[in-house]
Amino acid sequence: MSASYSKHAVDALNASSSCAGQIGHDFIGCEHIFLSILAIKNCSAVKALRLLGHSTDELSCSLRASLESGASRTAVKGSLPLTQRTKKVLEIAEMSAKNLPVNTCTLVEAMLREGNNAAADLLFNVGVTLEKFLSAALNSNNEKGS
Repeated sequence: MSASYSKHAVDALNASSSCAGQIGHDFIGCEHIFLSILAIKNCSAVKALRLLGHSTDELSCSLRASLESGASRTAVKGSLPLTQRTKKVLEIAEMSAKNLPVNTCTLVEAMLREGNNAAADLLFNVGVTLEKFLSAALNSNNEKGS
């Protein structure tokens, strides 16, 4: 990662390894980063999703259920590698952020732009498009107290 990342984005990326291991995956995918973002209740991406009328708890439960149905129940420990798709999403996020720090909205935006990952599939299935998410992200940043 050559770009700077916001505190919440770093927290999500750090937590994604633990999330993957708990599910029984031996890799870090976009879905693990997205689940970790959903756990940060005051981050910009969660605020945008709430503005769109989505419960982050419901999104998290739905994604976990789909992931756990095919995963082994053995917790995986240690350093886990990023998938090629996850590396691509991080590259997209860094390009989208330009000279600003990558934040959680930028990460979710990149997942939606890449479009071929479990997080994007879930969001598309509940009616969240890239355009709707970007609009909500902009509106949530313009609210007082954000």
